Amino acid sequence: MNNYKETNPFIILDVDKKADKRQILKQVTFALSQHRYNAKMIAESQKTLFNPLKRVIAEFQYFIELSSPDTKITENLEKTYPIPELLNIHNEAETKK
Repeated sequence: MNNYKETNPFIILDVDKKADKRQILKQVTFALSQHRYNAKMIAESQKTLFNPLKRVIAEFQYFIELSSPDTKITENLEKTYPIPELLNIHNEAETKK
């Protein structure tokens, strides 16, 4: 698996997740001049951040921490929506299709 820093378009282009197209283009030029990443990686990063769907996926992948879930949130969700109830809701939705 690739290293986090080697695949994260936000790190490769040194932009935050609120960067607009103008900021991204400026950073593409800067990244190419710095030679820290090859042109293909920089181009792929730009392409990812210019594509709305790919950008959302990248934001989710690189900015949402899933490795250590908050147990209180999980416990509260289970109290609010017990697993059997969720399965019933899912099964009812499937039968209506």
